[in-house]
Amino acid sequence: RKQMVVGITFLVFVAALVLKSLKVISIDPNFIGYAMIAVAVLTTVVTPKEALESLDSQMILFCAGINLMIAVMNQSGLGQVFGDMIINIIGESKNLYLITAVLCIGASIATSFMNNMACAGMLAPVGISIANALGANPQAIVLAIGAGCSYLTPIASGTNQTMMIFTKLKFQDFAKFGWPLLIISWILCIAILPQVFPFF
Repeated sequence: RKQMVVGITFLVFVAALVLKSLKVISIDPNFIGYAMIAVAVLTTVVTPKEALESLDSQMILFCAGINLMIAVMNQSGLGQVFGDMIINIIGESKNLYLITAVLCIGASIATSFMNNMACAGMLAPVGISIANALGANPQAIVLAIGAGCSYLTPIASGTNQTMMIFTKLKFQDFAKFGWPLLIISWILCIAILPQVFPFF
């Protein structure tokens, strides 16, 4: 019975995420998730005491602090500074491999300090305009924006922050285990993307 209740509530939450992304519903999926937790409590899958004990107050404050930092980054214009730095590094270069490498590495570093969606939204137009100016296919360049390579810190993604609550990961664990993934991503991105999506 417990497995059935948990399975159904989980599927409802996933369906809410999908429907929200497709703009079928306007309700925040997080509210659906909270409602499903309430269902689990009301159906005695977990007791209220167990639900409360599973919450780590220190982790909640930590996640709140990270979200505050993301808001400060976005509102202060510091994210734009990262974008300007990458543009200055690229300069007048027409070497598309260099441009791809700079966008990939720069974005993956920037997203260690800011929201990954904001990072992608900031750098994607840069990559597209460069590709259009050179008459190149923008797909390889835009896909090289490593905003999803948020391995060094949990700041970029709410998923990372949520995972920390349930796995007891520490902030430094991301840096400790994330840099090999980051290097592998850089190499594969620069080596494979231009082959799958040729520049010209």
